[in-house]
Amino acid sequence: MNRGRRKALDQQLLAFARFHARHPDSLLALHTAPLGPAPSTNLHGLAARLGISGAVSFPEGYLYDTGQITQEQMAAWYNGIDVLSLCSYGEGFGVPLIEAQACGTPVICTDGSAMSELCGAGWVVSGTPDWEDGHGAWWKRPDASDIEQAYEAAYQAWKNDQLPGKQAADFARLYDADRVFELSWKPVLDQITERQCR
Repeated sequence: MNRGRRKALDQQLLAFARFHARHPDSLLALHTAPLGPAPSTNLHGLAARLGISGAVSFPEGYLYDTGQITQEQMAAWYNGIDVLSLCSYGEGFGVPLIEAQACGTPVICTDGSAMSELCGAGWVVSGTPDWEDGHGAWWKRPDASDIEQAYEAAYQAWKNDQLPGKQAADFARLYDADRVFELSWKPVLDQITERQCR
């Protein structure tokens, strides 16, 4: 979602540029619009400024903008990447973290908000507290150097055929909708029903 600064796309592109200088075989596949609604980051311009335009890809614009990318296509995309980078300032849940891991893809995320608990297989990066006045809450600005180190760790794991794919898929199963309903929602709904029947 290339809107505002919450997704920290600038920090992730900066980290990737540094990483790519050492590993020119790397590619950053962004699943977002290169220029979203205001305020957004001009990702084509930033990639050009960082000298990585040829190593950054985006989804087909019309399909992305009109919401025509299917679940099957998303699963294929997650299966096609080696690691998902979701180093946001904050997430309410961070659905892509679970989606990626469900496809056996490890993740890199910021150690903050819901992201900390959703990294079952991968790497968490540090950050600096950042006050978000609109939400009246602290976010965490991810550190580009830590993101770069996580990219390097993931690359070395990939190179040594040690990416934690099975661990990622096993972790994601904890968030299966039927399991969450049975373990978490059903007891609450039963309590509500019991109170209403009194």
